[in-house]
Amino acid sequence: MSGRATARVLDLLSLLLLLCNGVTSSACNIDLSTRQAWVAAVEDSFATTHNISKGSLIFASVGTISNPSGTYGSHNFPDQTLTRETCECLEGKTCSYAASPPTYSNYDVEGPCKGTFSAEASVALVTVGCLPPSPVQYFAYQTNVFARHHGENGVFFPEVSPLPSLNQLTMSASSWGDPYIVVTTGSQEIADTVKETLVAAGAPEESVYFDGLSHPSVQLSSGDDSTTPDVLEVVVRLNHDNFTPELIDYIADSSTEQLALFLEPLDTPTKVDLLPASPLRTREVDPDQRDFSAELDDLTASITSKLAEQGYVLSYSGIAGTAMDYGYNAQDTDKCCLEGYFDNDSYWKSMIHFSTNDCLYQSHGAWTDVQNGWNEGQPALIGTPLTVNYEAIGEEAYIESFSTFRCSDSGGGEPELLYACASDTCDDDSCQFTSLEKIPALEACHPSPSNDKLFYKYECTEEGDAVMALYLTEKCTGLKVSENVLDGCYNSTAHLEGEIW
Repeated sequence: MSGRATARVLDLLSLLLLLCNGVTSSACNIDLSTRQAWVAAVEDSFATTHNISKGSLIFASVGTISNPSGTYGSHNFPDQTLTRETCECLEGKTCSYAASPPTYSNYDVEGPCKGTFSAEASVALVTVGCLPPSPVQYFAYQTNVFARHHGENGVFFPEVSPLPSLNQLTMSASSWGDPYIVVTTGSQEIADTVKETLVAAGAPEESVYFDGLSHPSVQLSSGDDSTTPDVLEVVVRLNHDNFTPELIDYIADSSTEQLALFLEPLDTPTKVDLLPASPLRTREVDPDQRDFSAELDDLTASITSKLAEQGYVLSYSGIAGTAMDYGYNAQDTDKCCLEGYFDNDSYWKSMIHFSTNDCLYQSHGAWTDVQNGWNEGQPALIGTPLTVNYEAIGEEAYIESFSTFRCSDSGGGEPELLYACASDTCDDDSCQFTSLEKIPALEACHPSPSNDKLFYKYECTEEGDAVMALYLTEKCTGLKVSENVLDGCYNSTAHLEGEIW
């Protein structure tokens, strides 16, 4: 008997024992044995066509993450869902980190190769879970772009989702304590087959939800195309201000109560009917909501007056700006994170962890300058100035940084801009970078400032040098006039009067 067959027999024996003993779960309105039968039906349906990994959704213990009123859950599979090559890349063994290492809420339940999987359209993650036994303030299932490859041997970690989350509102068919089933896949056919199998096994049809992965902001490999897929991770967020013993037990029992399967085809299909992501929800604003501007102005004046009586001097007043555009803009996560924090004109937060387009944080926040030397490393706030008292705070700030160009590999690569470098040597370790295709103004062909008959464009030579190539045509095609190697480190000092205090 094969190893897989032996394991299957043991699974069936365990299931029979559970059915005979009538095992129930205090955390779920449906018996564990019944939910295991649903999972077994999916295994049977895909047994001859897919490699199947069994796992669970595990929540971090209460009090072990940075959010004191919440916990996070992520999948754990004893059988690795990533290839060894991809896993070693994420671990930094074979790839270099293009920005910074990944951030985790809890090291016990998260890791670069724990529950992460490649965004290939023909794979599927099936979660058979239960909602908390009693109402909580927030419960959501979201699929994040955990990692994205950059160039030949680079990787960075956005850890955000451009996809809408499934939460207690969108899971409206399920009540607290009821089962919910999520099929995360890029394949419409697989999603439909999983749902049909579950319903035939007795699962309530209205409790099966699709989490489609086909989305412009997700690098999804489909069929035989050459796309290097993103690495994805599902995170389930639970927030509540009162963790009752019942809720604590629900979290503690997650490794046995929250079931999961990972399906990977034995043969990669050449064509996949893609399952599109659900559209982002629109933001609804109450037209009758009250405007507190007058009250806030009175409060500000009162605080200013009170502190002045105690000898304090008002150094700055301003309207706090946002560190991130708030709302449901489809480009929000692309600009802040999926493009690698490369928007050099906006003050994005330096790290956004497990956020989505429908819950991006509005915050004037605190920003520590990337040079670390400016303002003696102290955070600065960003906003629109109203009054500035230079006698109290000194003159306006100048932030000195440097930039240069390089090529993405040793020969024939794409030109990249290194910017926000701390030193005049443009050391790679102190710089942020972006490919020029992210900056149309730099990637385009431009008229030469010194000769109105020439045009220039940034390119890479076969030797791996970044150059400014001069052409006779306005589209920078045809015969090159010359190539000027860009090996300098250029001063990019910015004057930030009134923008930072």
